[in-house]
Amino acid sequence: MVKHSSESKMVFRHSMLFVTILVTLCLTVPVFAQRQGATNAVSQIWKRVAVHPQAAEQPEVINNTPSYARYLWTLKAWRGALYAGYGDYNLNGVGYRSATVAPTRFAITPYSPVSGKFAVAPAFEFDTEAVSVFRVIGNRLYAPAQDASLPPSLNPLNFAVADESGTWTQHTEQLALHVWDMASIDGIGLFMVTSATCPTTECEDEAVVWQSTDGGVSFFKSLTVRGEFSPSSTTYTRFYFAGVLNRKLYVQGVDDGGALLSRRHHTTSRVFDGTTWTIGGDMLSGGLPDDYGYQPTEFNGELIYMTRYPFSDARRDLVVFDGNEARYLTDIPNGIANFTTDGNYLYVLTPEGDVRRTSDASRAWSRWERLTPFRVFETARPNVSIGRSIAILDGSLYIGTSRAELYRLTARKPLSRRFR
Repeated sequence: MVKHSSESKMVFRHSMLFVTILVTLCLTVPVFAQRQGATNAVSQIWKRVAVHPQAAEQPEVINNTPSYARYLWTLKAWRGALYAGYGDYNLNGVGYRSATVAPTRFAITPYSPVSGKFAVAPAFEFDTEAVSVFRVIGNRLYAPAQDASLPPSLNPLNFAVADESGTWTQHTEQLALHVWDMASIDGIGLFMVTSATCPTTECEDEAVVWQSTDGGVSFFKSLTVRGEFSPSSTTYTRFYFAGVLNRKLYVQGVDDGGALLSRRHHTTSRVFDGTTWTIGGDMLSGGLPDDYGYQPTEFNGELIYMTRYPFSDARRDLVVFDGNEARYLTDIPNGIANFTTDGNYLYVLTPEGDVRRTSDASRAWSRWERLTPFRVFETARPNVSIGRSIAILDGSLYIGTSRAELYRLTARKPLSRRFR
């Protein structure tokens, strides 16, 4: 009996010890998990990493009119660096050397993730008041001159380009006041879309697609389109974008000004297969009459683009075009601020600072993967994020702001490029 009693006490003690350990684990594991979760959440935050030196010098107000000149409203990753577009083509005289210096200069100043800074000195400067988009074509990076600082008859300017070695040059072949976009069907031939065609003045009576078959050494007119709704000497007809899908070039005219007093896009697109131009589907159907399109990008066998520029205060929607029909992704609340693509993913930044991605643009917005939101807001508009552009570089997510700032999402590991 004594022996049995002793064994019972030992079993009881072991049982109590097991219960104590179990209770301790139950109490401490959630705390540990919470701490781990908190650490992970803290590690994935948006951190300001740099300020674009020349964009920051742009004025907020010009002639009593608010300017978007300092907005980093486009970002492009290329060869281990980020390139930012800024400027205000509507308010002439904007340039980091001040409005009193003619011509004004745009600074191409790359950001290095290694140093965490924009370059001390620009990689290149040229005489345009804004660059709205950077295009990687072949092994080169192109920066279209959205608004030449001087009249084209005095200072023709089309674009700046960095070659394989990173050396920048500028091209001044054609008398064009605005070069809105650039594209290539095969990576060798080159297209630029403009709106000023008169030989010695700044008139913009027809939209033009200029084509080069020698890599940009020389250009010739491939397509011209006159105003569709209100042709007149004061109506500007423009191609605001150039998109390539399945080795075909897509453009669509927009009438601006004149008797219309506002923008109105044409009812059809124009399509070039490398040999012949044909009439195509309306790439802006289903939206507003004054939508004009911005930055078409091929993604999953379709073209993805915005309805208007990122600096616009009007609603900006994301559009998907399959080569025949356009569909607006209107289930994204309040539209988008900007977008980018990387690998199999499409990334979207909303005006409220939400950041999401998807591998399939046809999915409902609620099914897009949520990333850490960018909750830095405008002072005068507490519900509007200062984010204006978004890009991926080496697996890190970046946002350019309306204050010439660059933010990076600090994450534990690089974002995947392939859907898993």
